[in-house]
Amino acid sequence: MSLFLVLGVAVALAMDCFAITLGLACGTKGLTMKQAVRMAALFGGFQFVMPVAGWLAGDKLLGFIKSFDHWVAFGLLALIGGRMIYESFGLNEEEKACRPDQTQGMRLVVLSLATSIDALAVGLSL
Repeated sequence: MSLFLVLGVAVALAMDCFAITLGLACGTKGLTMKQAVRMAALFGGFQFVMPVAGWLAGDKLLGFIKSFDHWVAFGLLALIGGRMIYESFGLNEEEKACRPDQTQGMRLVVLSLATSIDALAVGLSL
């Protein structure tokens, strides 16, 4: 694999993470340096760990799930997409105004994990 190809895959995998981080930063009033560093650490950490974990697990897991791996990918993406659709209808304007800080706690961890699932899949295929 050439360096150009590896860098291209890395940039492509990071685009969803960049979009979510940009959306969080624009939606947070008075973003502090602490919040920005927390977002960068979690999103960057998950983007680093997930392909490595996928690569390490690829040889061992692929033999077990080879016959239904496409259904596992479909299930994960359907779950994440369904939750996003559900949440888009669930909040009214008053609840949106009182929304807790999205840059801390389990919300940020789940967002970091959700945006790096594709990196895990690429790691499995390597």
